[in-house]
Amino acid sequence: MKTIVIFGAGISGLSAAHELARLGYKVSVYEVADQPGGFFRSSRLRQNNMPTEYSWHGMGPWYHNAFDLMQQIPFSEKGSIYDMALSRPLDFGIFPDNDKAKFYDGLKSIPNMFRMNRWEFVKWSYLMMKTWTSNNRSKIKYDKLNAAQAWKPLLKETANKTWRSCFGPWIGSDWPKVSLQTAGDFFKKQLTSKPPHHHKADQDGPAWTQDAGIGWLLFKGPSNEYWFDPWVTYLKEMG
Repeated sequence: MKTIVIFGAGISGLSAAHELARLGYKVSVYEVADQPGGFFRSSRLRQNNMPTEYSWHGMGPWYHNAFDLMQQIPFSEKGSIYDMALSRPLDFGIFPDNDKAKFYDGLKSIPNMFRMNRWEFVKWSYLMMKTWTSNNRSKIKYDKLNAAQAWKPLLKETANKTWRSCFGPWIGSDWPKVSLQTAGDFFKKQLTSKPPHHHKADQDGPAWTQDAGIGWLLFKGPSNEYWFDPWVTYLKEMG
């Protein structure tokens, strides 16, 4: 039997080990840290056992490969990580300093969320659709354009500042750094992703579905305890 060595026990390393083990290979994973998970890992403070995370880790409706993987990993005798460890969707919201909080409630709610008038929304939508339908040449061009700067001429100051404020917590990068291509691709996946992901009823309520436009999921606890530790245990059992 061939043996494969993987350096790094983050998501990529463990995913590679997972797939190779399923194919029948003997796999050894080496990690310099004292726990798996890479930048996704969690830890607990020694003084009070408080769980901490490197960052918040939401999972959108297009995380198809991650959800497929979680369905294969046992969490307990009651079900898989997908069944037992994921939260229900979190609502997306915008919270201006001097205005009421506004939450996403379908495409019709976008102008109100980002404080756009109708004409601003038309222009905003036009540029968004250009990123969704661009060919490869345009994608290369859009990847060199800053998203906030591209939308700035189309929006008034209030709408522009509100719109770009979501780039950090949602897209995962500060607005001065996000390209037009990255922003467009993010919202295309968020608003059009298929197929939906179905979840069973649990102690929090009836069965539910994470579909396009729906809020993201979190783990119900620290990522190491709710994903990486069960995953490593499962990989060891596979050899």
